[in-house]
Amino acid sequence: MASTVIANAYRTRMADFHTDPANAALLAPFGFMAFGDGGHNPDDTPKIADPDAPGLFHEVLRKELHAVTRPGPYTVECEGRIEPGELVGVKVSEAALLDTEGRPVAFKTFAPKVREADELYQVFIEPLF
Repeated sequence: MASTVIANAYRTRMADFHTDPANAALLAPFGFMAFGDGGHNPDDTPKIADPDAPGLFHEVLRKELHAVTRPGPYTVECEGRIEPGELVGVKVSEAALLDTEGRPVAFKTFAPKVREADELYQVFIEPLF
């Protein structure tokens, strides 16, 4: 089962932003999704996502977000894509939502998916507000 957590560093930036106007630069828009192959255990079960992690267990690709939508009043859905031909043969098992400054917002781990050459692979991370 996939596991998603909001990064504690992001939660701290949000609290700082709202308690001191001098901290306006602490929040940046969502901008990137990083993908990795270190989010699973040897038996292919997902590792538990760590909200205190500085990044992925093992990042292999970082791309601009494909889409950012708002499906509900308290949810933003961020879509990252691995296009056909990218990371062929890699066991992708983790993703991170990053802001435009490259700082972590949320992490997601899942059972590994071996990338095939002709596949479009989408990962959605939905921070709740």
